[in-house]
Amino acid sequence: MNKNRFKLQRKLGKVFIKYTDSEKEIAVKIVWSRPVSGRGQELSILDEKGKELEMLSGVSVLEEQCAVIATEELEKRYLIPIITHVRKARTCSGNRYMEVETDRGPKTILIKDPNSNVIWFTNDRLMIRDTLGNRYEIVSLMKLSDSSQKEIDKII
Repeated sequence: MNKNRFKLQRKLGKVFIKYTDSEKEIAVKIVWSRPVSGRGQELSILDEKGKELEMLSGVSVLEEQCAVIATEELEKRYLIPIITHVRKARTCSGNRYMEVETDRGPKTILIKDPNSNVIWFTNDRLMIRDTLGNRYEIVSLMKLSDSSQKEIDKII
């Protein structure tokens, strides 16, 4: 990847790509190519319609100013609260409700189908997607309190 082939710029709260051989600026989104299993590795630069313009092996291949913009965008897009404690979990009409403490404060999570909305990375680490599409991570089930583990067992 030629580091001088394009630049990323921030204007009016949006990110634009500008190729060195063109004056045209294109509004873009910066995403991890594999957001669940490969975060921190390959990333894609997409136009507003979702068409991939660039695929990069990592943020490190970018020039410093572009890397800062890309990192800020990725951090905003993939902010995933870490569940540190489960206060209460219950099932009602097929829905699963969890009252949890996260590293970002207390949350109430509604999960519809745990088979498709709970992603197991290992038998100890998992990600939960709620009905709004928000993601929450449990880094280690074994490191949670016994009471938290008992509550999780009720719904997962």
